[in-house]
Amino acid sequence: MCNALWEDRAVKATQDRGNEFQQIDSAAYFLEKLNEIRNPEYSPSDKDVLQCRTKTLGIHTETIFYHGIPFELVDVGGQREQRAKWIEAVTDGVTAVIFLTDASAYDTMLEEDHSVNRLRESYQLLGQVWNKSLFKDKSFILFLNKQDKLASKVRSQRTPIIDFFPEYELGKFKFTITFLSDMLTQKKRKKSDAEVWKKHFSYFLPAASKASAGSSSGAMTLDEIIMEEYNQVQSMINKAVHDGRLAAWPLTGDVKDGAITTLMEDEGFVALFNRLMDVALYRTVTVTHFIKTLFLAECEQTKERRVYPYPTTAIDKRNVIRVFDSCKEILQGKAFTEMII
Repeated sequence: MCNALWEDRAVKATQDRGNEFQQIDSAAYFLEKLNEIRNPEYSPSDKDVLQCRTKTLGIHTETIFYHGIPFELVDVGGQREQRAKWIEAVTDGVTAVIFLTDASAYDTMLEEDHSVNRLRESYQLLGQVWNKSLFKDKSFILFLNKQDKLASKVRSQRTPIIDFFPEYELGKFKFTITFLSDMLTQKKRKKSDAEVWKKHFSYFLPAASKASAGSSSGAMTLDEIIMEEYNQVQSMINKAVHDGRLAAWPLTGDVKDGAITTLMEDEGFVALFNRLMDVALYRTVTVTHFIKTLFLAECEQTKERRVYPYPTTAIDKRNVIRVFDSCKEILQGKAFTEMII
């Protein structure tokens, strides 16, 4: 019965419009597995468990050990009615604040207030927390979460981010200028451009083993499609380098209005930009970069107080390592500052 309902076209269409109401984003994942789940022998996989969602109410504390060093994680709810409890979670021993946001929520509204965009509320909230006196000397670890959901939305183009954030029109140009400027700088220094590709694209690429696994049906897997798109982007950029176009453009890393206007009036630059934007992988990278800039713009960083941004997914096991590595850098920086003082 449930499976028949899920296969109904009207139900599928409702699922596709899930951003218009407060739908649990893992609903489709489990609905696709109905036949497997209803089997009496069903046992949830690690991925199944990680796809589960529950609201955080109150304050929850968990202690974990990494290389023998204890880390205490304090989890607090992000809903408006939960924020008054945050002060209870703050102690003198706080090393860093982990700010977790749903990067795919650009097309959804708050459950508490349907007139407020969830992503706008989130980056404005980061600014408020950053400026609170309680955290005035704390660095932040920013997780731009649910990148898998974000990439899916970007690929489908059903709800383009520009419909909700008109400023993305300028943001995608800014990313392209930054990316090409980085590439040109490496070329001028006669250094490998591998670091530039790694900096801007590495997170969005599948592991080598996954990309080469292939599909039993013979159809291309998403990982294979992503790698093909990555090769397309590399081919376009390499051609622009070899043709001398990159060196001819005023690429200084300057993303101020004057520099952007100059490049937007260059037919060759616009042609390359449009071809890049036709590639779903490139669009995904530009959207993620744009969202990151929205959050970073809310925080006035210093050498001693930084934001460490990471694109993530809920099932990404690297998240734990990112937290520990960031905390290590924060503690080392704090110790170095104290030595100077």
